[in-house]
Amino acid sequence: MQDSIYTTTATTIITVNGTTYPTGVTSITNAQFASKFKLFDSLARLDVDTGHPRAPLAFIGDYVQNMGACQNLANILAAPANTATATYKQTANSPCFANQRRGYWMEGRVGRLQEKGDFQFGYTHIYIEREAVVGNLNYSDIRQGSNVTQHRFDSFYQFDRNVQLGVTALVGRPLATTEPWLVRMQFDTVYIF
Repeated sequence: MQDSIYTTTATTIITVNGTTYPTGVTSITNAQFASKFKLFDSLARLDVDTGHPRAPLAFIGDYVQNMGACQNLANILAAPANTATATYKQTANSPCFANQRRGYWMEGRVGRLQEKGDFQFGYTHIYIEREAVVGNLNYSDIRQGSNVTQHRFDSFYQFDRNVQLGVTALVGRPLATTEPWLVRMQFDTVYIF
């Protein structure tokens, strides 16, 4: 599960001889995030010259904190009263905890991709708590947008001046779970114009 969301649904009903029956038609009438997203984001990069032009080092760190975690709870609209033609139900996919509001991204790279024959290798550790970011707007290759820990291993080769070949392994799972790690491989051919 990603960000805490409250969803209100309406189920259409019909009445026959004084008895109500659901029609099986359900629609979402309202969906709201439990959090407001007031993000403090700090990004840093350190490049190190190793003395070998084809093997520079780069370190990237990103820290995000949602200063508005769970601040939208007071604004969640209640489910409307049931009517003769519809019943309403409100559910939350998970409770909102204001302390689950931080995210970290730590990345290290060696190598470059500028000339034919260059290599680059990288490792990234991603840790994002449930209310840290809007999950659907986050890095889309990870297992899920928030409430996740993810490892990314990648390797790229500059095949030609305009062509890169790459392989990436993404290994992740939701936080605070015994769910097994999901391992996905991604193979890329990048054309540069």
